[in-house]
Amino acid sequence: CLQHERVRWVDGRAESTGLADGSVDVVTTCQAFHWFANDDAMREFRRIARRRAALLQYERDESDQLTKAYGDVVRSYATDDTEALREKGLAVFSAFPGARVARHVVPLRQPLDCEGLLGRAASSSYLPTSGDAGEALQRDLVAVFERFARDGSVDLAMCTYVLTADW
Repeated sequence: CLQHERVRWVDGRAESTGLADGSVDVVTTCQAFHWFANDDAMREFRRIARRRAALLQYERDESDQLTKAYGDVVRSYATDDTEALREKGLAVFSAFPGARVARHVVPLRQPLDCEGLLGRAASSSYLPTSGDAGEALQRDLVAVFERFARDGSVDLAMCTYVLTADW
């Protein structure tokens, strides 16, 4: 683990951190929230945070044609339900019990060449990276790239969701 004078690492889980009541100013969770988006974790966040919990999560903005085409390919090769779980996680945090929840959406564009688009998919743990399925996924993504590329690049439309729960 990285060492820093103002950081103390503790063993724990989202549902049972081992931290004292009201011992942190803010609980922050990011892209992995969907793995523990449950009532026990929400109660733990509320118990340890003095005033706020925050979720930062990025997702594709499929109102964009390229990004929708990319998403269609990704969903057709997904090996689990990670994307549905992320959507559920946003809904769970949006209904944070006993808190005022604010939601902000920050749009962004991710410029990618073909190698970058393939690399982005390869970094997703729920997509195949080898064998027949991995090769077919790459072929389909190259086809999407070729369909939408301008000057050797595409811009994947993304949104960063920033949700804060205050009490």
